[in-house]
Amino acid sequence: MNSKPSIGKLFVLTLLVVSIGLVSCSGMAGEAAMQVWIDQPMDGSVFESGKNVIFQAHARDVNGPGINMIHFYLNEEQVASLPMDATAPLVSGSVSWQAEAGEYSLYAVATNSSGQTIIGQYVHFSVIGPRQNGPDITKTFTPTIEITRTLTPTPKIITPTFTPTTLPALLSFTSSRASINAGECATLQWSASNVFSLTLNGAQVSFVSSQQVCPTQTTVYTLIAQTSKGPLDRVITITVSVNCPPPRSSNVANLTITGGNCSIHRVGEVVQVCITPLPTQYEFGWDFKLYDYQQAYVDGLNILQGIRTLYKQGFFSSGTPPFCYQANITEPVGYEALELRVSSDFAEEDWPLLWLYVVP
Repeated sequence: MNSKPSIGKLFVLTLLVVSIGLVSCSGMAGEAAMQVWIDQPMDGSVFESGKNVIFQAHARDVNGPGINMIHFYLNEEQVASLPMDATAPLVSGSVSWQAEAGEYSLYAVATNSSGQTIIGQYVHFSVIGPRQNGPDITKTFTPTIEITRTLTPTPKIITPTFTPTTLPALLSFTSSRASINAGECATLQWSASNVFSLTLNGAQVSFVSSQQVCPTQTTVYTLIAQTSKGPLDRVITITVSVNCPPPRSSNVANLTITGGNCSIHRVGEVVQVCITPLPTQYEFGWDFKLYDYQQAYVDGLNILQGIRTLYKQGFFSSGTPPFCYQANITEPVGYEALELRVSSDFAEEDWPLLWLYVVP
């Protein structure tokens, strides 16, 4: 065909909501308990141009808060949004459409009172022949919708006003901070409208919400919305830094740890701490004590402070090969320091010092 067929005007809107008993589906909730399907027209149907075609759909929410809206989409354009009685277990909505020649795809979308959305399967049909005479109807109109429920014998009349057009999807995603130090947090905020579903790093989230995040390393957060025209995403990267005081070296021995100085480790993690003796001009050996400082910091006099614990002690000489210990990272979280003090009867040296940062 030379061009995409235009979508005909909606001119009559009739909505019938029916409450019936449903078989209990225990264990189902949210979108898993929602269904929506097209009753009319049947897939593969053929109609004459100018005729009135009925679009009808049913929807239900077995365990959830109930279906409150049914939307019809024709060739990916929203042509009707019908309010439902969310207290009814099964609802039905229908509209009348004046056919124009062309090929069409129709599907329905149902939304429950919690904002969760389910999309039904496509139905394809054709309209042949020239368009017959018929009045043009403006896009904005006020239909009269009659809702009846089995439990309420008196009909309830609702007169909504809406415009049956496809509204653009809107997606906003911000962070209170773009960079943090290890142990700090940031707040993510987002809002979405005219979308079917929303996920944050793969987890389903509400359309309007916020979340505090405390990453221990630089992390990318991706917000993805499903719309009638495909996925729409927003991305935020939060950079994580660790600002340790400077380490100290020695002419007698090197002190190293898994991941290196100022590395990040989790509570319960097992790391390897190694001491490497260095060649010196002295032939005698060295006594050493390896101290662990929890909640470590350097005071105004450049003196290491914290909760000090003797971890290992022993003796080595300049010819001793490197030797290592397995260490288990324990609480509390925050900065921790390892200090190696070496001494002998004949000389003293600077004490090697390195830092690490502990996260939960």
